[in-house]
Amino acid sequence: MALRIHLPWGWLLTALGYAVLAAGAAWLHSVDYDGHLYTQLTLHAVGGLILGSLAWAFSERVAYAANLNTKPALRLILAGVLAAYAAAWVASPYTEFTAGAHSVVAPFVAVGLYVAAGILPLVAALALLSFLETLFAAQRGGGGLVAALKPVLSHAALGIVLGAVTGFVAWSLRDQIVSTVVSMSGDAKRTSGWMDRRQALFSDVLRASACDVLWSRSNPFPSRQARRRARSTAPRAR
Repeated sequence: MALRIHLPWGWLLTALGYAVLAAGAAWLHSVDYDGHLYTQLTLHAVGGLILGSLAWAFSERVAYAANLNTKPALRLILAGVLAAYAAAWVASPYTEFTAGAHSVVAPFVAVGLYVAAGILPLVAALALLSFLETLFAAQRGGGGLVAALKPVLSHAALGIVLGAVTGFVAWSLRDQIVSTVVSMSGDAKRTSGWMDRRQALFSDVLRASACDVLWSRSNPFPSRQARRRARSTAPRAR
């Protein structure tokens, strides 16, 4: 008897899609002063994976309650864009100041902060979009609106409440949120990705060419007189 493994493709694609959205939103928000941009994007992508899994589970629960047979791609994408933007706006200052630090706790805090910041707008958007989909489906089917909307009224109320809370917090407490997130990062000593790559580049060139000094001009477009002087003073091969 052949062993068949059925993968939950909907859940898997949603999680991967949210990871891509998280990385893209982090790329828009992040500031890379120390050469750890890819580390920041990776942390946000992990948070996106978790948000994507939660989004799929909640979307399926609402669709089951409303007997909604429409494809969930549109509501998942719209909710994912909103949640990724909000979560990246909150978590980017923390990942900016902790990426490259020798801390075991900081990556877990960064991922948890991302998920905590994105879960409210995610649930609010999914609940309201599912309610609208149920409304449109009931109108097209010609059935009773009250009977069709009754199973999702609680979800619609939840979406309205969470949406109002998210909007109020984002509008009135945005400065306090940023300052709190920055204070959470602390003063951990970090490595410099730029310096590490520059030193590795110089070491590789020195080992390959076996030269004593590696000279790099500061001006990539020197004047004609400077190039003529450099050629006249350069040692000629005999």
